[in-house]
Amino acid sequence: MTQNTMRSAAAVLAIAGFLLFAMAGPLWGDTPAAGGGETAAAGDCHPNDPCDRDHMMGKTNTLKQLQAKLNNPLSSLWSLQLQQNFQWNKGSPSSSSYRPVYKTIFQPAMPVPLTENITWISRPIFSFLSTPTFDAGDGDWDRTAGIAGFTYETWFTPTKPHKVQVALGGVFSMPMNSRDEMSSRKYSLGPSAVVVYKHEDWIFGGLANWLWSVSGTDNREDVNEMSLQYFVTWAGLPNHWQINSSPTITYNRKAKGGDAWAVPIGIGVGKMVKLGKLPVKVQLEYDYYVAHPNDFGPRHLLNLKITPVIPALIKKPLF
Repeated sequence: MTQNTMRSAAAVLAIAGFLLFAMAGPLWGDTPAAGGGETAAAGDCHPNDPCDRDHMMGKTNTLKQLQAKLNNPLSSLWSLQLQQNFQWNKGSPSSSSYRPVYKTIFQPAMPVPLTENITWISRPIFSFLSTPTFDAGDGDWDRTAGIAGFTYETWFTPTKPHKVQVALGGVFSMPMNSRDEMSSRKYSLGPSAVVVYKHEDWIFGGLANWLWSVSGTDNREDVNEMSLQYFVTWAGLPNHWQINSSPTITYNRKAKGGDAWAVPIGIGVGKMVKLGKLPVKVQLEYDYYVAHPNDFGPRHLLNLKITPVIPALIKKPLF
């Protein structure tokens, strides 16, 4: 990575870290964070059960209960997830060499109870990208780095407990990229849906988005893309360890033939820990792309996730 890229990545991490601890530390205050040996006053509450909210969204839960709720993208816990992706791309015009892509993602999750029966979940996604670029003029490779586009996901889901949980909503993307060559220069939106099935220490589910461009620069190709993140987690290991898999399949309808699909399979591990008073889940996953574009695209991905839990800023129903 170039010095400018490293400085930009360090700045993004520093800002995310500052926001994380500025928000989380004072909110937890002097109340002990959930620990592995505590008895949970909230009992076996469902992740969206109002009894969680009455107990500050996790203060009285054990680390095992917090881990189970964080494994559910529709849980009522507020969290501040930071991801670091290391992706190895290959393909024409770099068919013989891997070229790394670095992506840093800050992804807060903010569930808000609208009523006693409906919860509204917001998930803005901010990212920084460092990617190789090819100059067809001189046939050489360079690297471009900067802020990537902004994405906002939102869903509405029933508040009451269900073994199968469904959420419906939408996704919106806007070209906030700091470098024009990294941007689609299109504003896009579309539907989004999540399905989660829970059984003891297992969680299965999927999160699907479809984006269509609705406005933007005319000289750029329209957006017509699908993404499907499927996830499986088993949290039955001792000492709050878990095995997980959460790859994201993508389909670009504008691409031709074999360049349309990217299909990974993955395996990873995670662990729930405490950093001082702050409950944090740490995950590491490796994905291998069994189907990928013939042109330059992903072949391998290493994903590190750090997800602190913070008390909810809005605990009571708005209506």
